[in-house]
Amino acid sequence: MNNVNTVRFAHPIERQFAEALAADGIPWLYEPRTFVLERDANGNPTEAITPDFYLPDQDVYVECTVQRVALLRRKRRKIEKLRKRYGVTIALFDSRDFDRFSERYGLAFSTTTPSQAPSVSAPETPWLRPSGEVDAATVPSTP
Repeated sequence: MNNVNTVRFAHPIERQFAEALAADGIPWLYEPRTFVLERDANGNPTEAITPDFYLPDQDVYVECTVQRVALLRRKRRKIEKLRKRYGVTIALFDSRDFDRFSERYGLAFSTTTPSQAPSVSAPETPWLRPSGEVDAATVPSTP
């Protein structure tokens, strides 16, 4: 399982979500798999999705986003494609969900202003990793 203090999160809301999971003793993994959704004629991946979290005790993937609801169409399309292609379901938590969690449980999710989190670099493009063939599969995320 991951430790909040050793993971380089791509967005502050992911750190906050991980902290909430850890506080409740819920084991989690950050970006453990990349699923290839489309390939070009040469077999090279052209579209993929890497869910933010995997909760092994619940056997569920979770995607966190604070994009405006109107901009979620592309992400939802990828999630649906993943479900149809591999039978994998991702729970999508958007800014409305984080706002409801904040109100109901007094959690301190910041969906409008990024919290003070360490700066991070953009994640490596999964299909350019030097780890051999990427298939249905999966590529372990980089630490």
